[in-house]
Amino acid sequence: RTCAADAAALDVAVTAEDALRRAIIERVMTDFRVDPAALARAHGLAEPRAGLSALEAAGIVSRIGEEIVVKPAYKPLARLVAAAFDAYLSTGKARHSVSV
Repeated sequence: RTCAADAAALDVAVTAEDALRRAIIERVMTDFRVDPAALARAHGLAEPRAGLSALEAAGIVSRIGEEIVVKPAYKPLARLVAAAFDAYLSTGKARHSVSV
């Protein structure tokens, strides 16, 4: 688990948006549900956009109000949902593996 102290040791700046996205990803991976809008408000930031339409169409996630929920049968695919909120994954700056 990377934290601000780890980022400092690597001389990497953690922005407020990074902290928000980290919180969203943590909720997805631990609770299998997240309310990105509520977390964004708590961080004083705009809600980050995530491309979840394909996961919704496939029935992997559903929305209950503003909350995104990973359906129980698809919990092993939670990393796909989390990846949608990873700002660095598509830029090639991520340093972790992608889900199946």
